[in-house]
Amino acid sequence: MISYFKNIFILLVLCQKLTLAQQVRLNNTYSIDFKQLNIAYSNDSSNEYSAQYRNQWLGIPNNPKSFQLNIKLLLGKNNGLAVRLNSQSQGLLNQMGAIIGYSYKVRFNKKTNLHLGLGIGLTQSTFNSQNAIVTSYSDVTLNNSSKQVALGFDSEVGAFLSSKKLKIGLNVFHLYNTNTEFVGGTAFSWMPQINSQLSYVILKKNNFELEPFLLNRYTVNGNSVFEGILNINLINSITLGLGYRYKYGLLGLVSLKISRGGKVAYCFDYGNSLSGINLGFSHQIMLLFNFKKIK
Repeated sequence: MISYFKNIFILLVLCQKLTLAQQVRLNNTYSIDFKQLNIAYSNDSSNEYSAQYRNQWLGIPNNPKSFQLNIKLLLGKNNGLAVRLNSQSQGLLNQMGAIIGYSYKVRFNKKTNLHLGLGIGLTQSTFNSQNAIVTSYSDVTLNNSSKQVALGFDSEVGAFLSSKKLKIGLNVFHLYNTNTEFVGGTAFSWMPQINSQLSYVILKKNNFELEPFLLNRYTVNGNSVFEGILNINLINSITLGLGYRYKYGLLGLVSLKISRGGKVAYCFDYGNSLSGINLGFSHQIMLLFNFKKIK
């Protein structure tokens, strides 16, 4: 019975105000794959393909699940093409998006480059009202036996400065986009999200490297999510990371080289606050391959 009312409560929270649905992308393998955070990182030094799956907050029913596919293709030495496909399900709401981006590299010297990127695409939001437990038959949004599908425009812009040890990035998701509206007047609006990141190799000796990452995700008219993670890179094959997300909890990362140009990574996060403990663990796994490295 308690579980039944818990399901109804979560369902009502998700359905009554879709504008409160999760906006912040919490992918944790960004220190291995910068394409998750920045559209400008598409003309670095190789063609690259990656896929990641995230199962979030296992402690609640109908927890968010997301999948993302990133493709980075070089167009000469200074131009790059990026493709990002993503999907996310949370309760009654399913969202899919496709972004195609272009980036240009400004070379300051042999070790320092500035990458500038722009992406445009489409989003599709599906509201599965047929799965709702209707408590008010006057609610037009829920009292509907069919799926509701809405399309929208999306865009983003980014900049990425990289040197041998220092990396600084700034990217704005949903720079301009159109709102999603369903029958009954319920709307879902993607608010612009500004990601700023900083990393620096503070120690590098033989086959050992120590690299901290700082990241802030800020949603306009919303909240900031600040976190840091310290990566230990060993013999160019293994990465171990441990970090903390402010006002949430711990982050963990393990990455292994599986072939020439291939990596597999696993990460988790777990809240140490009361609300975080109730949400439970979140898990993410990533596969990455890169080819045709350009010197």
